[in-house]
Amino acid sequence: MLRVTGAVCLGGSLALLLAMGMFGLDVLQMRELRVEEMQSSILAGGMFQEVKYFVAAFVLAFLGYGALSSAKTAGLAGGRKSGKSPGIVSSAG
Repeated sequence: MLRVTGAVCLGGSLALLLAMGMFGLDVLQMRELRVEEMQSSILAGGMFQEVKYFVAAFVLAFLGYGALSSAKTAGLAGGRKSGKSPGIVSSAG
């Protein structure tokens, strides 16, 4: 499940980066359709949204990388468990 979550996060990050390009083109197209007084506010809003998309893509990529590296560390990367077990932690020793 950890590998699937990591792959979905990385895929979502990539899809979001691709959508950022399309959104930027849409903003430029919509900007030209508005009156001149509104064009700067359309551009500013679009740039603010692009920053939010970039931060979300960065967070998804970070989470995906962390999940995949955790799965590898836990020995789950190839569907096999590592031979080392940390054991049960108890006060009885």
